[in-house]
Order: sequence, then structure tokens, then C-alpha cells
Amino acid sequence: PAPAPPEPADAELTRQPSRVEREADAAHLQLLRDMYGSRAETAIRAALAFDAYFAWYYAWKRRVPIDAEKADKEARALENMQLAVDMHEIYERVSLYNHGSYMPHGAIFKITESILEVGDVEAFDTGPLELLNAEAKRKAKSNGATNLETIGAGQAQRGPTKAGAQGPSRLCGVAERATTMALSVAYHLLITNALRRGDGVASIPTERRAERLFGDGPGRSKLVRRGIKLEHLGEDYSPEKDSVIAAMVRIVVARVRPAGDPEA
Repeated sequence: PAPAPPEPADAELTRQPSRVEREADAAHLQLLRDMYGSRAETAIRAALAFDAYFAWYYAWKRRVPIDAEKADKEARALENMQLAVDMHEIYERVSLYNHGSYMPHGAIFKITESILEVGDVEAFDTGPLELLNAEAKRKAKSNGATNLETIGAGQAQRGPTKAGAQGPSRLCGVAERATTMALSVAYHLLITNALRRGDGVASIPTERRAERLFGDGPGRSKLVRRGIKLEHLGEDYSPEKDSVIAAMVRIVVARVRPAGDPEA
């Protein structure tokens, strides 16, 4: 057999930082590595994955209008693709090339294509329509009428009701059905909508989503927790200008800083 080719003497593994890591604050990354050594790499990659997602998400919220110029749509589509590729790259690294999520692929290809076509992709969002469709199916199954047309009162022939019974069919009175499946489902949807909007006895607060995050309603947020956030971050705090890496550094510094020494 032919001898195996000799391995090059200078063969070595080289590490190329991702774009998200290159754009992060080098001092923050070095502080975490100094504090935790090789164990810091896993935490840094996970934090960079969050930062990459938020960078793509906040750029996604700055969408261009539907009637924007083609050049504006192309610029926004290019920005979306670049940020989505960065997000996919760090996802691959943090999961050892096995994250199994279709979300980065959709962000890179489908959303970029949709931005080029319509600009404001959320203007064509079918999410609320799909939720309404699911609710309509539940109402039709639980409370909706079964007939497709209204039926007047009258008589109908029916056979014996007992199994195996024999005998002639008999005339039975049929009650009027003044409603249909479409009318009954629409009626129950209106009732549910009125209750959820606060027009009924069993009402839910109108801004429930906001109250679950920040308010005093039946959500999970606690007043103490909310007060601490406002006290430390202030009303001018913008998550878009912050990063997960910077937040981790703040936590580390707060733990190692001597009590009563804000300058340490």
C-alpha cells in the first residue's frame, strides 16, 4: 500500500471570531475571560447569540413603508440579510452547528425577498387572522349550530329509535331553527370579544398584554421588581442601545465591587 501523505509541520487550528464578536466591546469580552477563563467562552457565545438576535429584531422593527422607493427597499433588504447571516453564524457556533432552527433561514431568504417585494412585511401579517380562524373553529365545535341554512317549523318522518326495533315511520314535529352555523359562530365570537375588551361582567383589562409586563393587573409583574428596574435603569433606558454582554459585565462588576464603593 502507498504510504500515507505526511502531515504538514505547521498544521494548526486557528480561531476566527465571528462578526458579532468583532463588533462587541473587546474590554468587556476580556474582562469575562479573565474572570472565568475557558468557561467564559460558552457564556460569551450565548450572550452574543442574544445580541445578534436583538440587532436583527430592532432593525426589523424599523421597517420601510409599502410605497417606499426601490432603492430604500433594497437597502433595508441588504441590512436584513447581513444581520440575519450574522445571527445564523453565531447560532451555529453556540450550538456546535446543530441548532436546528428554521428561523435564521427564513430571516435570510424569505424575509429579505418579502422586503424587496412589499417593504413593510408586517402590513401583510396573517397572524391575527390565523388566531381568529382558530377561535372560530373552537366556537363552531363547542357552541355553533350544525345546520347551514335556517329551517322552519314543520314535521319530519323518523323511524324507530330503539336498535333492532321494527315498525312504520312516524311523523314528528320539528322545531324552528332560526340560526345557522355562520350566525351562531359570529354571535359567540362577538360575545367573547366584548368580554375580553371589558364590556362585560367577566371582563379582562383592555391593555392586558402591557399590564402583564409592567402593570398592576392580573399579570406576573411585581411592583417591587418593576420599581427596581425603573430605579436602576431610568425612564431614558433604551434596550436597543444596550447589549447582553454589557449586562453580564455589569452583573459581574456589581458582585465583585466592595459595598459602598461605587468607584471600585
